[in-house]
Amino acid sequence: MASQENHDGTAAAAGTGAVQTHQVIIVGGGITGLTMALMLQRLGIDYILLEAYGSVTPQHGASVGLYPNGLRILDQLGLFEGVQAAAVTTRYAVWRDATKGGKRMMTRSASDVIKARHGYANLFLARHDLLNVLYGGIEDKERLLVNKRVTKVDSLEDCARVHTTDGTVYEGQIVVGADGVRSFVRQEMWRHAGEQEQKQTQTPTTTTTTTTTTTSEKASKKKQQSKSSSPFAIPASDKGDVPCEHACIFGTARPKPGFHPGDMQAVCGTRTTTGLMCAANGDIFFFWFWTLPAPDNKCPITAIPRITEEDKQRELERCKDTIVTDDGMKLGEVLADVKFSGVTALPHFVLERWHAGRLVLIGDSAHKFNPLVGQGGNSCFESCAALVNELQTHVLGPKGQSEKVSSSSSAWSLPALHAAFSAVEEERIPRVKEMVERSQVAMRRVAWESWKPKVLQRYIAPLLPLNKVVDFYSWFITPGIRLRGESFSPPPALDHSIPYEDEKKAPHAAVAAVAA
Repeated sequence: MASQENHDGTAAAAGTGAVQTHQVIIVGGGITGLTMALMLQRLGIDYILLEAYGSVTPQHGASVGLYPNGLRILDQLGLFEGVQAAAVTTRYAVWRDATKGGKRMMTRSASDVIKARHGYANLFLARHDLLNVLYGGIEDKERLLVNKRVTKVDSLEDCARVHTTDGTVYEGQIVVGADGVRSFVRQEMWRHAGEQEQKQTQTPTTTTTTTTTTTSEKASKKKQQSKSSSPFAIPASDKGDVPCEHACIFGTARPKPGFHPGDMQAVCGTRTTTGLMCAANGDIFFFWFWTLPAPDNKCPITAIPRITEEDKQRELERCKDTIVTDDGMKLGEVLADVKFSGVTALPHFVLERWHAGRLVLIGDSAHKFNPLVGQGGNSCFESCAALVNELQTHVLGPKGQSEKVSSSSSAWSLPALHAAFSAVEEERIPRVKEMVERSQVAMRRVAWESWKPKVLQRYIAPLLPLNKVVDFYSWFITPGIRLRGESFSPPPALDHSIPYEDEKKAPHAAVAAVAA
């Protein structure tokens, strides 16, 4: 493969117009794409990753929160120590009332309890640092191709093809759409599904087969209500408007006196909330959330709004006098020395159909969280693990790695892929739906839209015992899945008082893990 090296060590393959063949084509090089690459690497599967921009480790964004359900998977990949070295544990969280001059409502310190319950403390670190850890685990960095914007994706009977702007065509057995909330692979998956559905309606024999297949699918997916009678149909709800209740200014500011690594400040206000977290190096990650009014609080999933610079400046002016410390420091003082910042709308959704043909969506292209609770990245890890687990079950065989799958010429049958992708949907969709909704409920409680959440946060929440507060986080953590198969070591047997759901299914493992 003719290539040149970029500044971050990734390859920029020259566009030759020739067809390059690999087993798996990952589109998107963020947290989800790199995680998927690391898992396929463990299985010895020939993959290529295509990133539209010039780097897979861009220096932008703010922090990423990591919880035990995600850290357990990173530990299986041998990355926990690297993450821990770059991250910091929350020392305490101070909750303030913006409408009362930043008055303290409560102070909590939950990390020790989370660690005692689940084996890992919650961590946060710069998104850039997490990407660097993931990138560092990639053995063959020439598999990561940047400046590779995708223009077309085809799913055929025996392979999938990805076309890029430079004329190169990549052929593989599956395409993994890890290209985020504005996913192009998702659009191409819908196009392919529509074409196949149209063909089926025009072919009587295919229609008969479809009815049988659909009955089987409905029996295995009782909770997915909006499935059509065709296995290629995309539910109407997937293509409709999605909620977009909030927007956010985020970024990283330089250190300020009085902020120490692990400190967190959260300031609740009327239809706004502020988050500040001090990183290991003293930098301050900041978030300013605000509620979007109707009708702006819904949008087509294909046309998620981009917040304008004018909107951003208006919000910066509005938030600058928010008190964020006991000694009266204002948010504007923190934002006066910013390294970088961005602004984004915050849609939230979980699609009902994540696959069609040889194309499968994973991460934010299939499920999108608001960032408040910190489960977006962790859920991406889980969805990657679910896909890899089901590929081993339905496509690769019980041992996962084998000579036949390490070859780029190995054919994966469509029925086997359909079974694997459907199993991922069945496992993940119910859990992620409830996680996304609980994250939204949490956001509504801290960005006050009425008297009720204000009363709850001011007067009821401070009275709750710490264990009750941690119960909220434990609900997200304990059902977390892990990587299966002989290519992945089990998670380390760290002391933890509450077993994970998969440990309950294997009591002998739980006894070893939970023993003090």
